[in-house]
Amino acid sequence: MTSPVTSVINMSVEVIFCCMIMSNPEGCPSLETNNLMVKMQIFELLSALCLYSKDGFYLTLDALEKYKVWKKMPYRFSLLITELEKADLTTYRTAVMALINSIIVANENIRDRVRIRNEFVSLNILDVIQTVRYDEDKDLHVQLDVFEDELSADADAMEEMNNESIDMSQPQSLFQALHKKVQDSPLAVSLLGILYNLYQIDASSPHSEGTWLLLERLTRQAVENALEAEKLMKQAKQLAKHTDDKAVQTEGGDLKSPGGSCRLLRRSGVLRQTAVSGSTDQSGGSSGVGGPPAAPPPPPSSETSVWGDVNKMRDSISVEYSKLEELFAQKSAALSEDKADDKSVLKRQSASMEVTLLDAKRSMNVNIFLKQFRKSNEAIVEMIKKGDYRAFGVEKLKGLIKLLPPADEIEQLTNYEGDTEKLGNAEKFFLKLMELPSYRIRLDAMVLRADLPSQLLTIRPHITLVNSICRRLYNNESLKKFLRFGSNAGEACGFRMSSLNKLVMTKSNNPRLTLLHVLVEEAQRKDKDALEFVDDLLDDLQKASRSSIEGVKGEFAQVKLHVRKLQRQLENVEEDVRTQYKDFLEEAEGDLGDVDEGFERLTALSKRLATHYCENEHTFHLDEFIDTFREFCEKVKACEQELESRKEQAQKAEMRRKAHEEMLEKRRSTHKDVPGGALPHGAGPGQDKKIVDNLVNEIKRGNVLRRLSMKRKTNIAAKTLESSRM
Repeated sequence: MTSPVTSVINMSVEVIFCCMIMSNPEGCPSLETNNLMVKMQIFELLSALCLYSKDGFYLTLDALEKYKVWKKMPYRFSLLITELEKADLTTYRTAVMALINSIIVANENIRDRVRIRNEFVSLNILDVIQTVRYDEDKDLHVQLDVFEDELSADADAMEEMNNESIDMSQPQSLFQALHKKVQDSPLAVSLLGILYNLYQIDASSPHSEGTWLLLERLTRQAVENALEAEKLMKQAKQLAKHTDDKAVQTEGGDLKSPGGSCRLLRRSGVLRQTAVSGSTDQSGGSSGVGGPPAAPPPPPSSETSVWGDVNKMRDSISVEYSKLEELFAQKSAALSEDKADDKSVLKRQSASMEVTLLDAKRSMNVNIFLKQFRKSNEAIVEMIKKGDYRAFGVEKLKGLIKLLPPADEIEQLTNYEGDTEKLGNAEKFFLKLMELPSYRIRLDAMVLRADLPSQLLTIRPHITLVNSICRRLYNNESLKKFLRFGSNAGEACGFRMSSLNKLVMTKSNNPRLTLLHVLVEEAQRKDKDALEFVDDLLDDLQKASRSSIEGVKGEFAQVKLHVRKLQRQLENVEEDVRTQYKDFLEEAEGDLGDVDEGFERLTALSKRLATHYCENEHTFHLDEFIDTFREFCEKVKACEQELESRKEQAQKAEMRRKAHEEMLEKRRSTHKDVPGGALPHGAGPGQDKKIVDNLVNEIKRGNVLRRLSMKRKTNIAAKTLESSRM
């Protein structure tokens, strides 16, 4: 049974009118239905209309724009990305993806295609495509392949059009090239002004997308046709003036509010502030609109009501108001105020009895710190005397060192001759701590003793890891095979390791195929163990790249400096303190010696690696060398995954091609079996009216959605055929 939507679109006369209905705001709710088949047919209709005519393409964009405004979405293509990501029905996903491809391919200009595609890319369509690829549906994979093939073909075409080595897909690369072009000319000031104006656009505004599209369209037209630049400038000025006038009217209407509000008027970039008072000054003779009218007075009481009769009566009862005041007076409030005054007096008296020598804020910080231990001052000082660093912890010890009294406070506390019992808790603690000889050195020793194991725990594993990587880079047989170790082919005896990552920058005629892809494919084909070094080294290389050798050396130098400083300080303290930390210093000295030996081995291995890979020993940096191999292994791994994915896609494409050929063969045999050469049902003079159905079928096959990718494949095949004949 033919659906109503299909019946309408089969009428070639009303094709465009269907899209006009869709672009009407009243037609937006049709996409809110829960019937996926209706929505799928709408998307198929829009796909066909995009390819049917240029008007259909613009009407499709207008329909998406109207839907965006109606649903208050941030971007016009948000609907398609959301539907593609959240849909459960595979055929529905295929229809959405076909519409996306149709919107992109409908643009004949490559720059327009790239611009539209970048809008989808910015909405993370590439991640969504990777997710939906797990769905094993041939029609869906056709649409996904079309998107990726056209993306690669357009990227290659843009690179061919670009004379300089600029990555046209990266905004940062384009900006650097543009800034380099104008930085030494007066145009740099204009560039700065343009950037500032763009910065002023509010990205959260619902009209920001339209503003950006307008600016992009104006700049593109100005570049493509320099003769009309002046005309476009005038149009832009008129548009800006018209926008300002509308903004003034809108703001004036929106900001009207009663009394005490403020109205901002914007005209030609100047802001004026006008106060709108809640009342009118009669003496000022203001001619403006006055404030709001006063509230109407209460209606007079009617003489016929009961209260009118009461007022006419004579009051014969005298009320003793003094007695009522005695009975109902609020004496409790006065009593509570007296009690509060007494308490405040006692509080002030007790506060005046306490003597504070420290600043109020500093005293509060010390008291807050001491409350953490829930111990007396004597117990805390006793823990410091015993060197019990575990009871404190590293952070609390560091916090206590920050709170120690400076020289002026020490002098103030020492010279105090009054009653120490009247001092505050912070002053009492400092006095008790100052009675302990060499208390500051004791605290420094406790911090170092508590913190040294954790510091060495981050330094030692890194040295061990880098040592292991250096040995494996020197002895790995799989890596030697891939680099063709010992080969005499060609006139060069080797190459610099820094050139490894340039392999992926050398592109072939085949889209998305680089020299590194070819090398990885050949290595896998000729020796299946040639790429084992990637799995062997990649994880450790990534871990080692998180910290630099120079950074670890600097961290170790600080640790060694603290140990040496403590050794010098303990030479001039009491014997019991030296005895207390003697064993710790001996153990720390042994640990530092082990780390020093690890760095020496690392230096020797670094020189050995430089010689082994024919690098300059004077300019060789182990961190850069490891990072180069890490990046190289990541790219080799990515090439392996891409080649495997392409192999699977090629197999599926071949299966789809064979299935399509079998279907065509069955159709031909069916036509031959019809008596008298009759056509199948549905064919005949009315067949040419089903334009949209034919387009939808072609879109599903992906044939009409390929602009550059099919041409490039044809050119490559022709070149291959010519080279084979020669």
